[in-house]
Amino acid sequence: MKRNLLLGALVMLVALAVVPSAMAANTFYFAPQDSTGTQGGSTDVDLMLVADTTFAGYSLDINFANAIVDIPDTGVTLDWGMGSATNHGTYISISGAGSTTIAGTYKLATLTLVGQSEGVSNLQFSNTKLSTPAPASPITHTATDGTYTIPAALEPDLVVTKIEPSKTIFADATNVFTVTVKNQGTADVTSSFDVAWEVTDGTSTLTSGTETITGLNIGEEKSFGFNWKPTVVQDTTVSATVDSASTVAESDETNNDLSVTYVANDESGRGILPLSKWGYGGDEPLNNYKSGEVVGDLIYTFGDSVYLGGYNNPLTTYIVNFNLGSDVNQISGNPEGVGSGTVKEARLYMYYNYYRYPDGTRPADPEAVLKMTFDGTSISTDAKYEDAKGWSTPYGPYKYGTFAYDVTSYVTGDGAYQAVLTDSGEGDAHGVSIYSMALLVIYEDGSKGLKEYHIAEGHDLLRQYYHSGTSGCNYHVLPEDATSTVDMPAVAVEYTNTNLFTVTAAVADGDDMSRLLFNTGDWSSPWPYISGIKMGTETRDVTPLKDDPNSVAFQDRGDGYSATNAILISSKGKMIDLGPDKDTEEGRHIMVPITANDLDQFYGTVEMNLSYTASAFDFVAIHSSSDSIVTACQDYSSEGILDISAWNKDGVRGDVVLATVELEVVDGAGSDEILSLTVDLFEDVYGGAIDYYAVPTTISIKNLAGDLTVSSTAMPNSNLGDTINAILNSNGRLRHTGDDEIVISATVTDSGLGIQSVTVDLSSIGGSANALMSEIATGEFELTTTATTGINDAHTFVITAKDNGGNTATDTTNSLTVYRRGDVVRNNMVDMGDALCIAKWTVGLEPSLDMDHFKFVGDVQPTSDGDHTTNMADALFIARHTVGLEPAP
Repeated sequence: MKRNLLLGALVMLVALAVVPSAMAANTFYFAPQDSTGTQGGSTDVDLMLVADTTFAGYSLDINFANAIVDIPDTGVTLDWGMGSATNHGTYISISGAGSTTIAGTYKLATLTLVGQSEGVSNLQFSNTKLSTPAPASPITHTATDGTYTIPAALEPDLVVTKIEPSKTIFADATNVFTVTVKNQGTADVTSSFDVAWEVTDGTSTLTSGTETITGLNIGEEKSFGFNWKPTVVQDTTVSATVDSASTVAESDETNNDLSVTYVANDESGRGILPLSKWGYGGDEPLNNYKSGEVVGDLIYTFGDSVYLGGYNNPLTTYIVNFNLGSDVNQISGNPEGVGSGTVKEARLYMYYNYYRYPDGTRPADPEAVLKMTFDGTSISTDAKYEDAKGWSTPYGPYKYGTFAYDVTSYVTGDGAYQAVLTDSGEGDAHGVSIYSMALLVIYEDGSKGLKEYHIAEGHDLLRQYYHSGTSGCNYHVLPEDATSTVDMPAVAVEYTNTNLFTVTAAVADGDDMSRLLFNTGDWSSPWPYISGIKMGTETRDVTPLKDDPNSVAFQDRGDGYSATNAILISSKGKMIDLGPDKDTEEGRHIMVPITANDLDQFYGTVEMNLSYTASAFDFVAIHSSSDSIVTACQDYSSEGILDISAWNKDGVRGDVVLATVELEVVDGAGSDEILSLTVDLFEDVYGGAIDYYAVPTTISIKNLAGDLTVSSTAMPNSNLGDTINAILNSNGRLRHTGDDEIVISATVTDSGLGIQSVTVDLSSIGGSANALMSEIATGEFELTTTATTGINDAHTFVITAKDNGGNTATDTTNSLTVYRRGDVVRNNMVDMGDALCIAKWTVGLEPSLDMDHFKFVGDVQPTSDGDHTTNMADALFIARHTVGLEPAP
């Protein structure tokens, strides 16, 4: 008995722990008080009592809406005492009796509620009774009603919430449309569904498409985009239908559509406008202002510029101080000045925005009220550039621009300069804002080296889209339609390292909000924001990207900014060539000298790669030169690449042959093969880089056999010698002009390969066996020479011609005779016999002598060069020579 009482007390205490704190004593209630169920489903609810006294029985009715819920009597399980339950259709009666019980919280019964249909039913107590043990008497009590709910079915509800752009689209631009859909229902969509979109002109479909979306949770939004380029300014309707294929069961199937109409030429509402209104689309590209060369450098500085927002800080004067020598040169990133150099040109820029015209009282030309002085002198613009948004009021016509001034005559070198801008725009004090000023200086300095520059300037306002809170993008085009492009001149080939310096206004260095493009190069958000002036600059090495022309493009991707300046600056390098173009044929070896020309730095080391056609050439050898030692060479023959390293440890200037490559021609007859060079490292002996540019060479592989001919003659170089086809020997003593000279001539024809050399064999008369003849006209070669041996012999000479293909042709000249001067008797001696012969001839005792030969050989006096007469003076000279009184004639 004690155990049962203890258990009962424990059950009562546990029950007390779950009693709602606001529940009064002696109260009937439901647990849970408010319950839910489903149609046809069962829900158990406990009938509870909180008692503060002993009780012995109870009875009650529970009323309900039987269209929503039913409590069958079979669904009642009595948990306390003995009793019964009877269902009366709209209520159920329950009663119970038991032994005397202590106070506490009791579950009297468990009720099974069976759902009937959607809705809410009250569970309402009535006719409640609670009595004490015998003799039974009523106990004062209360009852707390409950509810039973079958909620509406959980279903999604798909809608199109918006179509962007929310304001404006443009004809002849590619507009970016965004459709947003939302699930505003009570159930997630886990499957895929389609969204159909369509663009119409009111009568016909201009373009259409379908987008598939996978899954959409309760309250979630998803968006997709499509592009369309209209060509006509006309009323245009864009529609979208979510769940266009009706694959999703929704709570509302009537709200799946949304349409918006862009009205032709409407600038204030939702409209479609002509491209001429699109001022953000690169319609004012930069102007190629100037190109030139300078032995020196360029400086671009903002001085102490700060941004001035004219609306909050009305402009009266705007002052900028420049200090060349201490100001940061934005091109190099370092403080920089002219130093000992000379200013070649100075140009002042002023960048402005938000010039309120025609709104307000300002004139159309900003310079009419914006006046500039430089170092106290009033100056006028050299060039003016402006742009505007172009549509909507009042902001559409507001001007953004650049003023450029020539201040060359005022900037003389390093030091302080001041620019002062005044605004006389009376009646419109908030009418203009200033980004900054800038000073561009081109100066000459012999220590800087030769540079080529190309300068473009202007002001082109760009903005791809504008996002306005919950309405989304007011307008939105492709980045290509918000791009400003200027084609700048090609850089001369001898200028090697090339940097591109660019300037922008109002750009922010956000994540891919802007792009710079140079030919095939593309860089994201390249302009670091310069604090205080809302300007951005960047210097970038574009050497490997150069082209003709050089396309520079500024592209907006949502930031909104202006392109203002682009400058290409190139340094001149030293030429490295591979020799002249040449012809050859299969089976021959060619020598390719790699030469660095006109070095003014001490060449130290080089790493380079020669590229050749692997199928046409075989690598044979690499050769050092007197100025460069090849330290290593690796041939990748299958790829046609030869890696070469070379050096000169002491350094050398001038024309330097870095290495000579020997190749064998193995194939490719009839082709032109290009040999090219890339250089990985080219430094002086101190480790400084040497600027260079490499020039390729072309090897033409031909069939070079034959087609080379030569014809020749050998003639005395004096009239008298010519009559007897002879010359006199040469022994160092003067002769009558031309008597001891042979003129050898050759005419050479070839097949167009080019004549490499023409030589003559003079070994029979004491000369070279390969004496080189000179070309005196195209295909005409000549050599004048003398003879020291071969006296009293007739001689012919072999001529050898060689072309650039290695072919040779030969010819033999006519013969001529070499005589010894004074040897009239022709025994190769000059003695008393010759003197006696001349003496006898003078008195007619030697009538058989050849007169021309006699005069040509016997004329030895005067001692200077003879007189082409032979007499006793010549005989006396020979006689004196025989006894050593005169030199050899």
